[in-house]
Formats: sequence, structure tokens, C-alpha cells
Amino acid sequence: MIRRPPRSTLFPYTTLFRSGVVTRGSVACFVRRESGRLGNSFASAVRPAQKFMGFLLFFTTFSLFLSTVAQVNGAILKTISRNDLDSVSKINEHLLVVFVTKDCDVCTEAETQLSLLAKGDFEDAFPVTIVRVVDMDLPRSLGIATSPPVIFFYRHRNPVVYDGRIEAAAVNEWISYNHESSLKILNDENFEHLTQAGSGATTGDWLVIFCDARGGSCVRFQPIYETVASKLKGRLNVAFVDTSNNGDLFNRFSLDKPLTIILFRLGKMYEYSIDKIDIASLTSFCLGWYKNVEGTRVPLQPTPFDLLTSHVATLLKDSHFYLIASIFIIGMLGLILAVVIMTCSESKTKAKKDLKPRKKE
Repeated sequence: MIRRPPRSTLFPYTTLFRSGVVTRGSVACFVRRESGRLGNSFASAVRPAQKFMGFLLFFTTFSLFLSTVAQVNGAILKTISRNDLDSVSKINEHLLVVFVTKDCDVCTEAETQLSLLAKGDFEDAFPVTIVRVVDMDLPRSLGIATSPPVIFFYRHRNPVVYDGRIEAAAVNEWISYNHESSLKILNDENFEHLTQAGSGATTGDWLVIFCDARGGSCVRFQPIYETVASKLKGRLNVAFVDTSNNGDLFNRFSLDKPLTIILFRLGKMYEYSIDKIDIASLTSFCLGWYKNVEGTRVPLQPTPFDLLTSHVATLLKDSHFYLIASIFIIGMLGLILAVVIMTCSESKTKAKKDLKPRKKE
């Protein structure tokens, strides 16, 4: 059996109080004295931490102040001129441009949001240069927007227009979705293979822009074509054909204008005949407005013989070739006529010789 120790062993302080060696007053003095020492030690340890926290708070406040000043002065984003935009887009594969005006609070907020994109994860995949242009002439000339800010995203010089709320997260997601152009390039060789316009259109509907790349309309409306292609991606294909280098398609669809836009759907084609070319109108045309246009059957892909006769007809329309061909034909006819005359003359001479009587021997 375990014996319990004496009570004095378990409670030594109680034994001291009972014996009178320690009084309550002496204990109280001891506690006050030790508490004061501990308080002084704690205070001396806390003072440096308080000084550091104060300095850190001051530094943070000052940095925020400088950042605010930079935002107000438009110093967050690099500014380029409208004339330099083309050259800057050449040397930057991915270029984000925000078009703004002076003394614009909304523009300042947009620039602040775009400045946060430099910390986005998309930069790990491909670098994006962000600049601003203090000029709204380009967006207004395209009918894209009349009030700032407007964002263009150039991918290898192919611009697409952003039309959402300008927030860093939303723009970041949109950039990732549009990091490559959605506008396809068609030519004489791949048109029928990709679109299957004349054989059933099993690859879906196609909005095709037939345009002479040497003209100004192709370059001018490129942001609109690219944006429509981005908006309709997954529902409809948008493509571009340079008619200056693809004569077979030019002749197949009897293109007689510098710019022709045709929707190919289920073996029929619907020509866009509205004078106004903008994002909303083209998108509406593809999604249902085309039903107001009379559709025509898609011409079949020409055979090699058709292509040969077409090329000959095209060459004959050329005045220089016509002149050369006429001279060649006349020369050939003259040569043939000369040969015929010479042949006839020789035949007559031989016949006369044969008719002369032979001398008797």
C-alpha cells in the first residue's frame, strides 16, 4: 500500500505561512517587485519592434502615395504615338494597346487594372507588352467605340478588340483565350478542302471575306474581322481570301468588287450587302440576319478544263496579250497561206512539164 506523503510536503508554502516564517505582506512586496522587473524587461524588448513596425507602416504609406501619383500622371503604362503603333506591333509578338484620352478618370482606372497584368500567370506562357495611345481616332474610324478606353490586342500584328469590363482578371482570361488569331486564311488550294462549300459543308458554316490585300479596306477593317472571328469561335468559322493571289476563287464566285463578304451555309451562299461594316452588324448577319438575304447555290469546284478555259479567257481580256496573240495568229495565217501558194505553184509547174510532148527518138 502506497502511503500519502505528509501534508507539509505537498503544500510547503502553507506550512511556511502557518509557521509564521512568511507573511502575506512580504509575499505581496515580492510579487510587486518581480512584476516591475518583468514589465521593464518586456517594455525594453518591445520598443525596437514598435519602431520597426512604425517605419514599415510609413514606407508602405509612402509607396502607395507614389503609386497614386504615378497613376494620376499616366506614368503606369508606356505611352506611344498613333504613328508608332505599326512599328511597335512589328517588334512585339503580343502587344496590348489601350486607347485613351487626356483628363479621363475611367481611363486612369483602366490603366491601373492593366498595370496589374504584368504580374499575371499568362506572362509565363508568352510575353505581353502593354502600352497606351492617347488618341481615339483609330477606334472611332472603325465604329468600334466613341468613348475611351478601348483595348486592342495584337497577335503577330493581328489585332482583336476587347469589349468587356476592364478588370485585370477578366482581361487576363480574355488574353489567354485570344493569344492566337481565330481568323483562318484560305486560298485556291485549300478552300474547298476546308470549307466543303460545294459538297455539303460538313465542316460547318463559313463567313469568308474576299478582299484584295493591296487595297486599304482589308487593312482598315482587320480588327473587325478578327473580333468577329473571336466572338463566333466554336459556332462558325471566319476566314479571309486575298483575291489578288487567288484567281480561281475570284473567277469561281464572279467577284467584281474589292471587298465581298459571303456566308456559306448548307450548300448555299448569302452575300453581305449592308454598307456598314462593324462588329455588331457582321455578328448579327451570321447569327440570323442572313435569312433576309436570298441564298444562291454554291458554284461547283471547276474542273481542270474549266480552269484552262478560264485562264485563256482572262488572258484574252488583257489588251497586251490580245495584241500579241493577234499578231501571232495573223503571222501564222500568213505563213500557212504562203506555204499553200508555194505548194500550188509547184504543183502547176510540175503539171505543165508533164503535159509537154516528149521528143521521138
